[in-house]
Amino acid sequence: MFYENENFKISIDDRNIEPSGLSNEKILKIILQNRNISDDEVNNFLQNYNINSIDPFEFPDMEKSIEIISKFITQEKKIGVYGDFDADGLTGTAILIETIDNLGGIAKPFIPHREDEGHGISKNGLMSLIDFGCELIITVDTGTNSFDLIEEIINEKNINF
Repeated sequence: MFYENENFKISIDDRNIEPSGLSNEKILKIILQNRNISDDEVNNFLQNYNINSIDPFEFPDMEKSIEIISKFITQEKKIGVYGDFDADGLTGTAILIETIDNLGGIAKPFIPHREDEGHGISKNGLMSLIDFGCELIITVDTGTNSFDLIEEIINEKNINF
């Protein structure tokens, strides 16, 4: 059986399975198998993945970042979160906004319009956060090389980035 929409194509060998009877794990297994990943590799991934194996303090300057964010939350200063419009950018931005909010901080998200602003950081996006009163801007999944723009904004507006 072959299920298709405009974004995904999933080939299912078992003709007795209806889409409503598929679990998330079964769908993931089918997708991985369709990409020529062996049953052993699929099962190993599904059974051994452990999010706790990732230590966030292995990222450079994580402790320094936490100190800065904590200071802004404690001082009740506004924090801007500039995210990307794709799935991981939206998810990461939402998680960070909710975390700052739960810690008592004031956070403002900015997600660029895909067609009007495209990927990366734009001056209009940064100015939107600055106009809201954000003194710290955190980027999420922007993959930027706009270092000149960021330096310009930091120097002109005395913003922490």
